Amino acid sequence: MRTIRAFATVTMLALLVGVIAGTAATTTRAATPLSVLVYPTAPAFAPGADAAFIVHAEGDIAFDALRFTAEGGTVSGVLGLASLAPAAAEGVVFVQRGTPGEATLTVHLGDQPVASGTAIFGSASGRIRVTATLAADAGAAARTWRYEVVDPSGAVVETLSLGTSGDALTATAETAALPFGRYTVRQVLGGDTGTSCAAGLFYAVTSPAGAATVVELSASETTVTFALQLCPDAPTSLAVDRPVDEPAGPIDEVRGTRTGGTPLPPSTGTGLVAGEPGTSGNGAVLVLLLIAAHVALVPATWAWRRSSLVRRG
Repeated sequence: MRTIRAFATVTMLALLVGVIAGTAATTTRAATPLSVLVYPTAPAFAPGADAAFIVHAEGDIAFDALRFTAEGGTVSGVLGLASLAPAAAEGVVFVQRGTPGEATLTVHLGDQPVASGTAIFGSASGRIRVTATLAADAGAAARTWRYEVVDPSGAVVETLSLGTSGDALTATAETAALPFGRYTVRQVLGGDTGTSCAAGLFYAVTSPAGAATVVELSASETTVTFALQLCPDAPTSLAVDRPVDEPAGPIDEVRGTRTGGTPLPPSTGTGLVAGEPGTSGNGAVLVLLLIAAHVALVPATWAWRRSSLVRRG
């Protein structure tokens, strides 16, 4: 009998451990955040055809709860998300567009968009992303940099403006969709910026060499990075001036480093109403005379009242 009770106890403990382990595993899976990636399978698609998007999802969630919408096109089909691993799945979503342009597929979880991707319809095209980084500290002044994108014929097909400052030392901008091909991206150098530091220059482009580079646009996006530094001749105090590499216009730019100033105390005034010129001194003298007369008359007045009371008594 004692053996039976011991066996029952061990069995109950084993069941309890299993329940606890299962609960812990469920809690761990529930804590896995949802991650979704969306990207087209080709750089461009013919108008009227179906653009195929790969949808890769990871996280502890029912993947059939995902919803798909298209902007600039129509969702024409969805292949079921196939399980790849625990808490991961992948599938294909098709978007159709009948005219040249772009179509963006967005993945929703309920009413919340979680990821999106864009397909290009028409001649193969993509975008050039330009990034500029200034090697400086948090006191760097605000500055605007201009970049030109030039096609093989020498024509400027896009102009980008990027702004950096001590609060944001890196800035990024991208072109509109451009046909696939070879392009030159160059920085517009002004009177204070050069390819290396020299007398009278405040900034130097350290990369790419010559402040220009050639890129082969053959994907939906290509990135070009420019690096700049401060030169020894850069001003160390605040100055307001228009950037020399910007077109004329009502744009002012702050150069140099930021310096904190000590505010002046507020003007509280004297509390007196301003009078006519030359009368303020006379008014002060008159006030002093009145006070002196009052002080002199008080003892005499009390003496007269005391003598009057004595006579009445």
